Amino acid sequence: MVQSLLSEGFLPCGLMICLLGLHTGQSVGGVVSIYQPREVVTSLRGGTVTLSCNFSVPGAVADPSVKCAVQWSRAGVRRGPGLLESDQAILNLRPPRLSLAFPEPSLAYGDASLVITDVGLEDAGIYYCSVTVFQRGTSRGNGTPLLVNAPPSTPKVFLKISPAPTQESWSLVCSTRGFHPAEINVSWIRESSPQSPVYNQPSERMDQIAVSSLVSESLVLYEESSQDWYLLSHLPVDPRTSSRDVYTCTVQHVSLRQQLTASFHWDEFEEIFPLQLIGCLNVVKIILLCGLALLFTVAGVHQCRP
Repeated sequence: MVQSLLSEGFLPCGLMICLLGLHTGQSVGGVVSIYQPREVVTSLRGGTVTLSCNFSVPGAVADPSVKCAVQWSRAGVRRGPGLLESDQAILNLRPPRLSLAFPEPSLAYGDASLVITDVGLEDAGIYYCSVTVFQRGTSRGNGTPLLVNAPPSTPKVFLKISPAPTQESWSLVCSTRGFHPAEINVSWIRESSPQSPVYNQPSERMDQIAVSSLVSESLVLYEESSQDWYLLSHLPVDPRTSSRDVYTCTVQHVSLRQQLTASFHWDEFEEIFPLQLIGCLNVVKIILLCGLALLFTVAGVHQCRP
């Protein structure tokens, strides 16, 4: 039997090579018993996670010399924004990224747990543990789901000024990136009045002062190269009524233990860029645009003349 297993790619547990060809949850021979928790395990990207798997042979002596082999496989390969179910793929255990908690598992320990370091988003899936105890039988666990989250970056708030002369075109933009999954909550707080929310997303609950007159927009984009999400939250503001106000953007995500915040102090902005100066710059922009339009018009008229 040992020679047959070796010819199929098996080696003793001491060399950490896993058995092949087992796709059912039933125990071969009904001898080996496996306990693998089915509760979802959650990890942050870049962290280390241990997926538990314990085995035993009821009634057998815990003899460390008894040969065994362990295999781990994963179903559900992450492709794009979602997690797609797929055929199980056998894992190639290569320390230190993928390794067994006990490099030489035996009946004396009964531990075939898998340790994953530097966890990435691509590691998400359902992990199955299979154990063969030579001359005893083979069994496979029920599978442990692994979810991988990535926290968003510290948000940044900046003022976006449109080249149009109307003051109503101003807006505050709160940006953050690098998070997974895509679900994220963003809220804006204005400190000029007693912590009155001026915008709340995704529930879009609006209350208190002049909130209903505000039009807000949030955009969540997916970056294929990094497999991360990117958030832009726009909050329209009126500079004529925002003097001395402090706007705070708050970000909440499942990967965070506490929310992240970033603030924009309107009075500090006015000290650097007075509204009169910005108005003059807008007038200059309009004059330049009109001048360019006039030049193109004159050039077009000359070309049309015979």
